[in-house]
Amino acid sequence: MNTERTFTNVDDQVLKNLISRASERVMFVAPGLRKGVADALASALQKLPGKVTVVLDIDAEVCRLGYGDQEGLVAIKAATEKAGTRLDHQAGVRIGLLIADNTTIIYSPAPLLIEGGSQNPDKPNAIILNGTVPVAIESACGLGAETDGARQVGLDFVKDSMTLSTRFPKLLMKCE
Repeated sequence: MNTERTFTNVDDQVLKNLISRASERVMFVAPGLRKGVADALASALQKLPGKVTVVLDIDAEVCRLGYGDQEGLVAIKAATEKAGTRLDHQAGVRIGLLIADNTTIIYSPAPLLIEGGSQNPDKPNAIILNGTVPVAIESACGLGAETDGARQVGLDFVKDSMTLSTRFPKLLMKCE
């Protein structure tokens, strides 16, 4: 990814690189994720205790459309449990957001059932903002100074690993 471009292309490799380099905080919002991104987030959860937030749509449709996979979902749930934090749920989210320190990426995840994705910056799927996180985004994610009542995403959470199979019993069938 060319960090000098505002409009660029973001894929799992870009996400993993930015998450891995974060030293202050990580906020990840997306419909789903694959194992590599889950592993990067798991490392960040260990490296930055209490400073990593993950919000996903854990509905089986996410896997069916190719926004993520079962392996990634199971891995991130285990990682959040190990870190003593929670995996947050946002039904129907279809945009991606990554805040890694003071870099903000707003992107359109590729539904791999429909398209293969691209790494070409001339085919942008993302906007990258370096330097500061916009106050409105920080507030909506519950990261700003006024966190009470300002958070707009991830207000529901996945209570335990059993929730994945009891709340969404078709997950295993649709993600395979």
